[in-house]
Amino acid sequence: MLGHAIGLHLLHKPQTFDYDELSFFFAGRQSFKGVFGGLPYPIFWIDMKPSPSLEGKEDELQSLEPLKTELVYKFCTEFVREHDAYCFTPYIMGNDHAAFADMPERHKRRIEVLRNYWVDESLKRTDEKAAGLAKNEQEATTEEKTAERVLKEILK
Repeated sequence: MLGHAIGLHLLHKPQTFDYDELSFFFAGRQSFKGVFGGLPYPIFWIDMKPSPSLEGKEDELQSLEPLKTELVYKFCTEFVREHDAYCFTPYIMGNDHAAFADMPERHKRRIEVLRNYWVDESLKRTDEKAAGLAKNEQEATTEEKTAERVLKEILK
């Protein structure tokens, strides 16, 4: 969820950030075909203009006030918790930073299943090649290289 990812990002804002502070706005919830099982999805938008302008005056005319980052973060955290079948907190595999290191258990299980599948495929191809059951040499080599490449990526 964009708001949740940005909420995490703002807690760990880089030193060279072109904006003093982002202005978050909430446009309500909307159902989208094929998204979130049809459940209403929260729509946030971020005002990315770095300085006051005509758009800022227009916001004033509409009485639009930016939301506090903490409120956006709290809402997104709760939303993700209540809708964990459809979303999860963003993470980066192998990252040690607490804000980005928490991989959902279902993702860990899925990666393990994929890893086991590719290990089995690699072993099967090795056995087929040794037994002379592989397809022609070019096809076998191409499939073997693909299996090895995928396996190396998964095992990183």
